[in-house]
Amino acid sequence: MPVDRGEGDQVRPLGFQAGACGDTGEGPSTSIPSDTSTGSIPPAVRPDAAPAAGLSPGDIAVYKENLAGWREHQGEHVLIHGGEVHGFFPTRGEARREGFRRFGPVAFLVKQVDLDEKPLSMAVVAR
Repeated sequence: MPVDRGEGDQVRPLGFQAGACGDTGEGPSTSIPSDTSTGSIPPAVRPDAAPAAGLSPGDIAVYKENLAGWREHQGEHVLIHGGEVHGFFPTRGEARREGFRRFGPVAFLVKQVDLDEKPLSMAVVAR
């Protein structure tokens, strides 16, 4: 990545401007620009953003209901959307690419088929 040695030999990505988006160049910024009309603020922090469409509980139910019958797909990645199975793929990346190709930027489930899957304890999840 091309870099620019700014004032005081601070290394910054080329094109970085101190003061842009509330950044003073003196470390991480915690401020959020107040102008939300430009759409430059990610939806997760925009106060006017619509709630994100989450994963359908029906998609998760399809996975759980069919898991026992997918022994021949052990280790593959299943693509589920709209309560339907849309295929099995050798890698997570391939399944995600196909999901975005078919459905666009919406929520869909890609899960590795694991017949021996055991729930994680909350102590492991919280790390």
